[in-house]
Amino acid sequence: QTAAFNMSGLLHFLPSRLKTPFVTTFHDLRFPYLFPKAGFLRPWIVRELARRSDGVIVTDRGDERELQKIALTHLARIPLGSTVKIAAGGMSGVSRADVRRRLGAEDAFVMAHFGFVNAVKGVDTLLRAAKIARENGVPVFILMIGERVGASDPTNTAYAQTIDALAAELGITPHWTGFADENALAEYFAAADVVALPFKDGASLRRTSLQAALGYGCAIITTHPTDDELPEFSNGESLLYVPADDSNALSDAIQRLHKNPDLREKLREGAKSAAQQFRWEDIAARILVFYEHVIASYA
Repeated sequence: QTAAFNMSGLLHFLPSRLKTPFVTTFHDLRFPYLFPKAGFLRPWIVRELARRSDGVIVTDRGDERELQKIALTHLARIPLGSTVKIAAGGMSGVSRADVRRRLGAEDAFVMAHFGFVNAVKGVDTLLRAAKIARENGVPVFILMIGERVGASDPTNTAYAQTIDALAAELGITPHWTGFADENALAEYFAAADVVALPFKDGASLRRTSLQAALGYGCAIITTHPTDDELPEFSNGESLLYVPADDSNALSDAIQRLHKNPDLREKLREGAKSAAQQFRWEDIAARILVFYEHVIASYA
């Protein structure tokens, strides 16, 4: 609420021309919470901030299309980089077999999930898919990498409890790693046969958990992006797509990858290649070029 009112307060000062250009970067265009029954003020605040900025940066195609509907002087789409630092040296001397032995998953098909648990991550779909895959002979071991919930949304704790209840109902016991530093992440991702990220709202470049899995060169199953959100990622080349909220389809993908190690390796190589566009050095360079372009036109 404080942040939302600060944003509206900021708009009060923007009509007068500033001495230097004002550039806004939107992580996404989701509307802020202001106060109960704020109604039309939520989208108005976001779009008015964009209108009054001298330059606007968005991170994905959907937000770019949305802001192209209004007259903006300068608009650029620059993807986010991963919030996870990719460990140098890969496994840091620890073998994949050692990690799997430590997890008690030597002979299992390790399916990892990374990131906080919340309602849009599709963990319930993942659990149901694992149950189906097990019934079809795949020895699925679910590896939940990272902290369970973050501090930004109190509903996440309630959802995590729902996931615990569902897992118990299905007879599945996921392995929760808790916080993992970059070296531990490297070990866990290397130990995984696949990483499943079945977002209910579709894969997106806003998802830094997806970017981290790409950066570590994982074989990734995720949900179809909306529209042309990820045109650079070919189905079956760098990512394997399934419909959202479809446990049977996700289970079919798990079974397919279990039987096909060559496809898993192909996806790993595709992920490594795709991850190059999310290097912070390149992102920073693109942002700098955009800033220079805005400054040059500011007279």
